[in-house]
Amino acid sequence: MTGLETKMAVDVLKPASGFIDALLAPKIAKVRKWATEKDLESYFEGVDKLTLLLERYVERVINRASWISTLVFPQEKVPLGRLYEPVVLVRREGANGLRGRDVYELDLSAESLSVLIIDEAGMGKSTYAKHLCIEVCAKSDRIPILFDLASYESDKTLIENLAKDFDEIDYDFDRPLFRKLIVKGKFFVILDGFDEAPTETQDKIRSEIRSFNEKKGGTTLVITSRPQERMPSLAGGVNLSLRSLDEKQAISILERFDKLTGLTIGVRLKDELPQIPKRFLQTPLLVSLLYRTYGYNNSIAERISVFYSEIFEALYKGHDLTKSGYVRVKQSGLDIDKFRELLRAFSFLYIIKATGRQQSFDSLLDIVGEAQKLCSFPAVNARHFLDDLLLAVPLLSRDGLTLKFMHLSIAEYFAAEYLTHKENAKDFVSYIVGGPLSEKFIEVVEYLYEIAPSLYKEVVTVPIAKRFLSEKSTNVEDPIYQTLTFTDRWAISIWPYDEVVGEDNGVRLPTQPFSYSMATFMYGSVEDVQYVACCALSNRMAVPDGAWLDLTAKIRENIDEKRVNRDQDITDLVANFELNVWHLCDSALIQKNIGINALQSFLMSLFPFRNGRRFNARLGGVRVITVDKCDAAIHSLESLRGAESSIAEVLKGLAKPA
Repeated sequence: MTGLETKMAVDVLKPASGFIDALLAPKIAKVRKWATEKDLESYFEGVDKLTLLLERYVERVINRASWISTLVFPQEKVPLGRLYEPVVLVRREGANGLRGRDVYELDLSAESLSVLIIDEAGMGKSTYAKHLCIEVCAKSDRIPILFDLASYESDKTLIENLAKDFDEIDYDFDRPLFRKLIVKGKFFVILDGFDEAPTETQDKIRSEIRSFNEKKGGTTLVITSRPQERMPSLAGGVNLSLRSLDEKQAISILERFDKLTGLTIGVRLKDELPQIPKRFLQTPLLVSLLYRTYGYNNSIAERISVFYSEIFEALYKGHDLTKSGYVRVKQSGLDIDKFRELLRAFSFLYIIKATGRQQSFDSLLDIVGEAQKLCSFPAVNARHFLDDLLLAVPLLSRDGLTLKFMHLSIAEYFAAEYLTHKENAKDFVSYIVGGPLSEKFIEVVEYLYEIAPSLYKEVVTVPIAKRFLSEKSTNVEDPIYQTLTFTDRWAISIWPYDEVVGEDNGVRLPTQPFSYSMATFMYGSVEDVQYVACCALSNRMAVPDGAWLDLTAKIRENIDEKRVNRDQDITDLVANFELNVWHLCDSALIQKNIGINALQSFLMSLFPFRNGRRFNARLGGVRVITVDKCDAAIHSLESLRGAESSIAEVLKGLAKPA
């Protein structure tokens, strides 16, 4: 055991009973009070037994939520409270039109809330879900249900998947009572990782979530996920994201790591802050990677992809942050190059074949077996390779009876490396981008932007540039209009506030364009009458991050996201558009009025998030696709191909006999 592991083991063995007891006591007292409620009385024939079942469940869920894994300590469970940095929920451009500030305070006592938290990889959604579970235990009368959708059993209903966690070996929790407690609002349900649910069951889960949301009574429902097309819609729900870390929060995380390791890596990184790219400090995952790699080589990578390469090297070489020099034997017997080659193929097949993020040991053995057929060296014992990934090069971790990557982005990065090493990489990536695997490989393809830029440009960026040039509107030259109309079908409408806004400040429109989803709202008054302007979108052309960066130019530094008291803008919209109807983006009225400041300002509020992602917000300002950028990308690729052809001709000439 390394020095760091010994230190961590001491922390793990510290008794948590006091903390758990403090959370349990009020919960159990509340459960006993439930027995006196008239409509629950008939269910509580065995109050003591029921109380015991709930007590055991709450103890299990608190234990599960109180520990996290991190790439800094890949083989250890770390106490949540020692690493968790409080995050801020912010309103997304989404479905319910919440008024007021961007920051959203989640009310743990409110009944029947429906919350969808959508954000990118590495933002800390699962860690927040665990923190929220603990908060519910500590600060509300409800019992939290924390359920990892990656473990969803497709032969069971959503209700049954949730209820089975309450069962004991010798006794099942009463199902009618469970359903009754849901309707009565006694639970706070957190469904973590919709994007990691088994792929073949996501449509079923989405349907069941929609039904559950409609029938859940007073229970609050919170769902976390990466952005994706199959996301469930929650009627009356709130769409949120996690705000990017600021510098102060990033420093706090570094200091927390220092306290756990007893080292000064974070202190040294603080001195380097001016040299650290700001994007490396904006997500908990990237801060963790920064800390781990800086502890390995005392240097700061210039690209995110370098982090993953250096993490692999550090773990393979047995580098311990405590410098104990302890190196685990590789059971597979593979050197670093062969191990990496097999890891690439394994990661690629994992992305394709894994039905969910969590997999059984046997299913991963099968994937290793297939991956070895894609390698240039004789097969090794698949079990030994998986053991190495758990112990010697710990990129996998155990979660009960299942295994998963420490973070899905690890598999995505090495899958990207696999693609770059294929002889027919262009055809392979083209098939992925345009085929049924595209959604699984969104992040994989984005890593190509850094590790194989010419391949990315040829397969992703240039085809989009050519399509934009052929499809852009010839009637309207406005760049905001051209960009939005290329990426989305969109429509706007203006309504009297009192007709469409409920007591919860949610907008309920009597009509909206078929298949469109709400995107943004704006509020203001005209002659003391309040109005709400609405914009709905239907995505038609997702532009990946790298292509968006290459094909767009900034036309404005700051985005005014203020949505209340926009009286002048609302006045102009009311004056130029008929009320209570939808105006489609290609209508003559929209094209006629696209230049008025009110409409420009309204449409610009869509730009902090593009394609469900935070990319535009990270870059800052308003960026639009331009003809010049598209022409430059096409010309750059043509020049590259011309240079390659010239080299090929030179080589042919050298090969001819004298």
